Amino acid sequence: MKAGVDVNVKSGRMAWPGFLTPLEETLLQNRLPYPLLLEICQLLLDHGAEITDRCREFLGKSAKQFQRAKRGITDLEFLHGQIEGLERLCQIFDVEPAGEVAFHDGVSPILVPVESKIEAFQWLWNYLVPPSGKAQTAQGEAIRIAGRVDHEITSNGGMNWNSDYRKMLRVFPQYLRLGNPLRDEDIAQAERIAHLLKDSRDDRTLSMQLCAYAVSWVLLNPKVLPSLGTDYSR
Repeated sequence: MKAGVDVNVKSGRMAWPGFLTPLEETLLQNRLPYPLLLEICQLLLDHGAEITDRCREFLGKSAKQFQRAKRGITDLEFLHGQIEGLERLCQIFDVEPAGEVAFHDGVSPILVPVESKIEAFQWLWNYLVPPSGKAQTAQGEAIRIAGRVDHEITSNGGMNWNSDYRKMLRVFPQYLRLGNPLRDEDIAQAERIAHLLKDSRDDRTLSMQLCAYAVSWVLLNPKVLPSLGTDYSR
């Protein structure tokens, strides 16, 4: 930077999502602890980096993800640093702080406040699925399996696909039979989809159908059910 490098030069089109400035790239990666991210962003800003709409978009998404992830942070000092760092970043980039994400207590009825299947899935994911590990309810685990499979196929291209994902697909239709089950034809279709997905090939059509079946089953079963015993670790 002392040599006069252009801090607003953009990347090429090949680096997804393409044509990003160093500041945008920094905020997009979303892997650094917020205090360190703050230092890097401040350094770039001090040397003339421009705050763009993409900067605000990427930081806003990170802030929303942190509201879920912070439930799994046990190191209080680290958590405090994360909260302070994020608050300062939101101030600098003029981003509205993300609201607290409600999380299910494991016993109360599961009442979905939205009608759209896509919105309902995202709401249930935030409400029932922990930041790491299996869900404590059958409803949460059905949503988690569908979401994990969809994310691995569509976002990672199946890069991490292994026997655990195939085991999750095998158990998924069993959840649809619990409590108030889906129709027999829907369960049979879910089984066919699970079989077709076993090698992680999909254009998201099939994995989104799994997500829709998971939502439909949860809507039929507001009363909490225990999750099934499993032999997968993902």
